[in-house]
Amino acid sequence: MIETIVDFVNQNQSLLNTAAAFITGACLLYLVLARTLRKRRSEEAQKAV
Repeated sequence: MIETIVDFVNQNQSLLNTAAAFITGACLLYLVLARTLRKRRSEEAQKAV
């Protein structure tokens, strides 16, 4: 079982690296957007008061 996983990883190294890069990029984008939206929401809430 583990040997099968190791073989798969060795054969698809570049594919897995690309997938990891996309996932990392998506996470960073999500974090930045969430932070920006949270800031904007709190600014609007302060203006409303």
